[in-house]
Amino acid sequence: MDWKPLRKGTTRLKVERQHETDMLLADNIRLRVDNDARTLDLSVDLKVSADDRLADFKSLTTDDRVIIDHLAKTLKHVKFGVPDVWRLHVALQGDYWFTVRVTSDANFCKWVRFSVESALQEHPLL
Repeated sequence: MDWKPLRKGTTRLKVERQHETDMLLADNIRLRVDNDARTLDLSVDLKVSADDRLADFKSLTTDDRVIIDHLAKTLKHVKFGVPDVWRLHVALQGDYWFTVRVTSDANFCKWVRFSVESALQEHPLL
């Protein structure tokens, strides 16, 4: 199961935390689909956070057209259907994994949001 790049280069992502929202730089945004386990994983390397922690992380949103186009194209080929809940890996002064609920405008046209449901204690292999 290989990671597919969704965007080359750096982009800005909206990162919402308990008491603040930041626009942060991110790169190495990738997706992997495991048809056997029926899972979708998204990985993002964030550049900087106000205090470099994700303890109160709530959601990540993108309106980057390149990312959204690649997501939509890849999701058309998912054999088991697109689940509402994915796993999200965030690299920021360490590795963080979350289960996230995925929402978007009509059919991944203008924005996609990954809202945290829970932090994962056991991390899947990268």
